[in-house]
Amino acid sequence: MKILFNLKYLKNILQKNSHNFTRNYSQDVIDKIIPKKQGSIALVSLSNNIYENLALENYISENVDLKNRNILLMWVSEPCIVFGRHQNPWLECNVKEALERSVKVVRRYSGGGCVYHDFGNLNISFITDRQRYDRQYNLTIIKNSLERLNFNNVSFEITPRHDIFVKNHNSVDESFKISGSAARLASKFSYHHCTLLFDANLENMKLLRSNLGDKITTKATPSVRSKCINLKKFLPEEKFDLNEIIKMLCEQFWKVNWNNWSSDFLFQYVNPEDELIKQATSKFSNELRNWDFSFGSTPKFDLSINLGNEKNIILTIANGLIKDYKIVGHFYNEEDQIRKGLDFLIGSKFEKENLNQLFIQNDLTSLNFVFKNLSEFFNNNI
Repeated sequence: MKILFNLKYLKNILQKNSHNFTRNYSQDVIDKIIPKKQGSIALVSLSNNIYENLALENYISENVDLKNRNILLMWVSEPCIVFGRHQNPWLECNVKEALERSVKVVRRYSGGGCVYHDFGNLNISFITDRQRYDRQYNLTIIKNSLERLNFNNVSFEITPRHDIFVKNHNSVDESFKISGSAARLASKFSYHHCTLLFDANLENMKLLRSNLGDKITTKATPSVRSKCINLKKFLPEEKFDLNEIIKMLCEQFWKVNWNNWSSDFLFQYVNPEDELIKQATSKFSNELRNWDFSFGSTPKFDLSINLGNEKNIILTIANGLIKDYKIVGHFYNEEDQIRKGLDFLIGSKFEKENLNQLFIQNDLTSLNFVFKNLSEFFNNNI
């Protein structure tokens, strides 16, 4: 009995110390990100890595006490396509073209539509507790900031969808989207983030046009397309860059939080590549990098592959795996052979390299024209 009592006592001590270590470690990370004193703050990330920045945003939201503080987090990403939590990447963009150009295709934690990021695009995130979540309020801060920068002969409008459009008064009724919104709402926290097009590569935005859009049937959330333009087009004679926009956003954010400010500076830099921060946010950054999250968590969809002469193979894909198929049209005496070949696809990952290996290992292209067409389709489209 004495031994059991000592073991139980030791277990309680270890649990208590483990809890203290976790709490102290979390606080060390938070102190590294923001000042120790309470209050609102504006942060600018030093990283251009989309995984690190989305992970940082999520870590701050889940771990920082937001009861008496608002946080403005901004960053600029290297070229990437970022789509909503409940979207289908193959429906939203040309995945094959993007990956071949080394443009990352990333699922984020928030809902909303698909957007393109690069070095000419500013990402803005308003992180608050759940009760103070207010998209209109946040977008007004951005709108006021832009109006103070004296762009040439334009006005800015916040739409009912919480986008920001710029209207060019040199051209009648010419209006373009410059910012789109998305959000994540939890019981204790929220973040509302948006993009701001300043000098993005609009040609690369064509990557958002899916090459499979007319072949996919799904209940996944679709994006709403709009004509876009860069703010740089409307620059005044006294030109400025993204740094000026960041500064103005911070000033407007400070004005509405000046009585509850936690920093001696207008904004502070945060480095997601700092070893302590990187270790703390790795849970999220690793998940964001994972194929199973970005592609494997895609809502169920059907992909129709046209073989000509009113013949189609329809694949049902769920959780990133081919779950079922349907043969449409008359294949006559070849149908049994086709079914036998298609059975090899069931349970396989809907990913080009994986499917190529499957075709080679089972010599499927030698069966008949159907599998030659399928192999070409996969190589040219996913």
